[in-house]
Amino acid sequence: MAILIPRKLSVFIKLTKQCNLHCSYCFERSERFNIRRINLSEAKEIMHKVRDYCVRNRIARLNLNFSGGEILMLGKRYLTFLFKYCRAAFAKDRIALTINVQTNLTLLDIEFIEIFKKYNIEVGTSFDVYGENRRFANGKSTKKIMIDKILLMLRNGLPLAGSIVVVNGRNYDKALKTYEFYSKTLINFHPMMVFPWTNDPSHTLQITIQQYINYLKIIATKHVSREGAEIILANIDSYIGLLKKGAGNYHWCAFEKNCFENRFFILNNGDVFPCYYLQNGEFYLGNILKKSLNSIVRTKKISRLRKRHNSIVKKCKGCRYLGLCNGGCMALAYYESGSLSEPSQFDCRVNRSMFKYIKGLLKKQDL
Repeated sequence: MAILIPRKLSVFIKLTKQCNLHCSYCFERSERFNIRRINLSEAKEIMHKVRDYCVRNRIARLNLNFSGGEILMLGKRYLTFLFKYCRAAFAKDRIALTINVQTNLTLLDIEFIEIFKKYNIEVGTSFDVYGENRRFANGKSTKKIMIDKILLMLRNGLPLAGSIVVVNGRNYDKALKTYEFYSKTLINFHPMMVFPWTNDPSHTLQITIQQYINYLKIIATKHVSREGAEIILANIDSYIGLLKKGAGNYHWCAFEKNCFENRFFILNNGDVFPCYYLQNGEFYLGNILKKSLNSIVRTKKISRLRKRHNSIVKKCKGCRYLGLCNGGCMALAYYESGSLSEPSQFDCRVNRSMFKYIKGLLKKQDL
């Protein structure tokens, strides 16, 4: 079986599912008391197998992404050992290594900041700024403490690499204010529509696709004009890059032709999936604690994923944006239709609208 090997690789590892928050839109809330974690011995084994995969397949650049749950609950000793081991493991093979952690920031202190600085760790978070959806178990909002932690980072020389903004029924009308917050703090952000499969029995968080498009148009207008600071908005800058420079110039995995070719997601028990949002038996590739990463990528399920794009080309024939968007996110497509052979109707509607709108903005700005 022929295997297309990328020159770069992103590995996402959910070290734990334990979390100290109880956010209203989290679709894994029932898992926040799951005590299974990747212990340090297992982490070393995983790093060894990832390194072996990189060496065998001549991967020049590796991006390790560690998350939870809440990763800071693992403690300073755990994270110090992990980061030190990762840096040492890949250094001798001259693999360019980037390490990112995703945290809700609420447990952050000076000692954590110094650890991140020492091992050159990029820190990301998820902060909507408005809406009060991110809460502690007692119902208290995390907004004030998160702003305090962001300011603590800035004062101590550790910039926040980026943030996810979940656009939902409580903040979709705050697009401009949200943009201004991130512009002033010089933090890159990615506005995502609240997942349709989120934990929201009352449906108060759901918004329409058009409301999400309107949100994106507001921040795109501000962003393209460059009235604010030079920050990156993953989806908006992807539209800009694709329109100005062509296929491949994006900051967002949803535009990748075959996103599974250069990324893997490892859960807190070692199970490997091609995408964080496709965690069911149908997409289970194997367990990295039991098999090598090389053998995992040789499964028939990867071959099935590789055939997806051929189907998308047939379904989207004639669309002027096919070469740029590649049919949209495969996870969204699967949850919409139960099939990987269909393009994402959500992405299709959003992308068509935004490509057309941003093309007009660029023309006005003569860019």
